[in-house]
Amino acid sequence: AAVSTDVVSEMLLNDVLEDTARELWNMERYKKLHSEAISMQESPNLEIMMQRLEEIERYQESVQRRFNQIVYAGPEFWINEEKEERENAAIDRRPVSPHPIRITKTVEHKDPNVSIVLEKP
Repeated sequence: AAVSTDVVSEMLLNDVLEDTARELWNMERYKKLHSEAISMQESPNLEIMMQRLEEIERYQESVQRRFNQIVYAGPEFWINEEKEERENAAIDRRPVSPHPIRITKTVEHKDPNVSIVLEKP
């Protein structure tokens, strides 16, 4: 009877140890899977990348629309602007908004034709 109780208690102890080891392994695996799941949620996935790409495309389209709306003015525009400035200068003394930059072509100076004679010294 004493031998059989020792065998039974040893079997129970082995079962408890196996159950405890299995439960510990399951808990460690759960923690590892949980940390992997959190890191996957925080990392950029395909959907977030696609949303960002669409946002970039919308911004690019808006820049293209603004670029296509730029209007270039000719000499008539500048004449009218200067005339309006002179008229408004006497009436309105507050600062005016900056005007577009005027780009003009300078008059080219021609160098006189010079004959250069090359001789041996």
